[in-house]
Amino acid sequence: MEVGNNQFCPTRSYAGLWEMVINPLIDGDHTCATLEYCPSNLSGDDVYNILINNFKRHYLKNRAPFGIHLNATWLKNNDYLKAFKKFTDELLKLPDVYFVTYREVIDWIKRPTPVLQLKKFQPWQCNKRQFAESEVACGKPNTCKLPSKVLEHDKYMITCMDCPKSYPWIRNEFGFE
Repeated sequence: MEVGNNQFCPTRSYAGLWEMVINPLIDGDHTCATLEYCPSNLSGDDVYNILINNFKRHYLKNRAPFGIHLNATWLKNNDYLKAFKKFTDELLKLPDVYFVTYREVIDWIKRPTPVLQLKKFQPWQCNKRQFAESEVACGKPNTCKLPSKVLEHDKYMITCMDCPKSYPWIRNEFGFE
């Protein structure tokens, strides 16, 4: 199945692999996949408005999870960082909004829990725990600059493994081609 931007959806499932949707951010007539792909001339106020308006679009309508996808480079812009902090401060005032990881979202999907019971939802508890070796990121990751035939430009990827030959994508999940 072909979707926007000439991308193809997966046609088969992979056991243990979950796909998380990245809903686009809408800013007037402009749509961005993530904040880093929004215009680079945005002010801090612009960034705050993009975040809060898109959050409200989810929160006040179908309550679909609102993903926040950032990278460290984007946060180096002090205006953007201040806008992001202001945004998170606003959301933290809401009693039924949670900041969770993808793992925690998947745990909830596996065991849907009503909002009133989330304070006791075990996967979301902030308990100290020992991490399994497989859960610990590597000490020195590789930053890879990779060509992408599909995206038609180079992409960067950080991995604890050796860099693949090309940027992983649908039908080339491991970057072999």
